[in-house]
Amino acid sequence: MKIQFKAPHYEAFRFLVSGGLNTFIVYVLYLLLLNFFHYQIAYGIVTVIGILSAYWLNSRFVFRQKHSWHKLIIYPIIYLIQYGLNSFLLWILVEKCKISPAIALLIIVITVVAPLSFALNRFVLKTDFSKIIKLKQSR
Repeated sequence: MKIQFKAPHYEAFRFLVSGGLNTFIVYVLYLLLLNFFHYQIAYGIVTVIGILSAYWLNSRFVFRQKHSWHKLIIYPIIYLIQYGLNSFLLWILVEKCKISPAIALLIIVITVVAPLSFALNRFVLKTDFSKIIKLKQSR
């Protein structure tokens, strides 16, 4: 008996796998950078690295989309929104709740980043922005 899953289930699974891999690598790098930088600087550095690797993984592996300049330009907006939200939450957890910076980021990634990121990534990577741009130019 062969079990078949609909595409969003496969995408969600691949998103969790690639996101888990990307998060693990970025988190280990964050822990290393904490030895040299303030936690917000370390987070900024790993955010840029994480965005670039996430774009590649999510485009190719998760949503099976071709890379495009339109999407690459728009893609960081997802993470700009997340960066602002995560930085604020990180500040609250570290400064107000007195949680270790290492644990605080892990809490944020699991509770906020994963669900929000899947929805935003799916929208950006599955939208054909070139058609939207051509439609606006033809008017």
